[in-house]
Amino acid sequence: MKDEDLKKRIVYMARMVARSYLRGLSSSEAVLDRLLKKAKADEEEYEVDELTRAYLKAWLARVAADDLKSAVEDARRDRLLYRQFQVVYDSTSWGPIDVARTIAVYPGGLQASMTYVPTFSSPELILLGEIVSRSLGALDEVMQGLRGLAQAEGEDPLLKELNDAIRGLEEAVDRLRAEAEGLERYPVQLSDEELRAEWERLSPYAPRWLSEAWNAYRLLKHLREGIWVTQPPLEGGRYLLLMLAWRLYELYVAGIVLEALRELGYRCEGRRQQVRAYEGR
Repeated sequence: MKDEDLKKRIVYMARMVARSYLRGLSSSEAVLDRLLKKAKADEEEYEVDELTRAYLKAWLARVAADDLKSAVEDARRDRLLYRQFQVVYDSTSWGPIDVARTIAVYPGGLQASMTYVPTFSSPELILLGEIVSRSLGALDEVMQGLRGLAQAEGEDPLLKELNDAIRGLEEAVDRLRAEAEGLERYPVQLSDEELRAEWERLSPYAPRWLSEAWNAYRLLKHLREGIWVTQPPLEGGRYLLLMLAWRLYELYVAGIVLEALRELGYRCEGRRQQVRAYEGR
């Protein structure tokens, strides 16, 4: 098969089944686990057509926006419960104390006790505020690019689906922006390297919501490079969001089989990664 014919076939299959390829990837972590792969420097990559790429970007950006909103909600709940371990000097004990680390302080009758007290800031919350702020900027950039493409005239049925996907993304970003209002940030702007260093410092004991936010931020950064298709398994090279051509072909054939079963009077029911077919009667 000629390279040009192969390229056309891959682009066609990507348009037909790309959404099925992403089905079930409902979190940034799942997307990164499945799609983020190393491409060889000399490996040929096939870029999906513009409308398909835009639809996938809108869909994946919404996944990131939803993950960020969920992370902020969980962080706010944790903030109400967050306690800091510190020394308190008083003649009266306030709340639970660590008896083994409580001593009498003379004179004055005071006690020095190690206890947990409420606090309104933590390094994890400040890092979350920085991640969300940068992610909102990336989401605005993604939406701006998508709007220009969605306004193009034409009868392509994917245009309507793209506009629906963009509206869903805009609503998700509005919800995130409202939820994130008031989050603290660093007093000085950090470079990308400094932000990564801060994440690596906190990641060994980071709460789940901070990991979710970081994965969403990483996904948005990779979305700027687009989504590509490649053929063989990959090794080395740079990280890209990649769909494998053989997987596209597999899904395309499965779609043809399911359509044939429907025409024969069967009903098809999908559950997770399995599909069952049974007689419609």
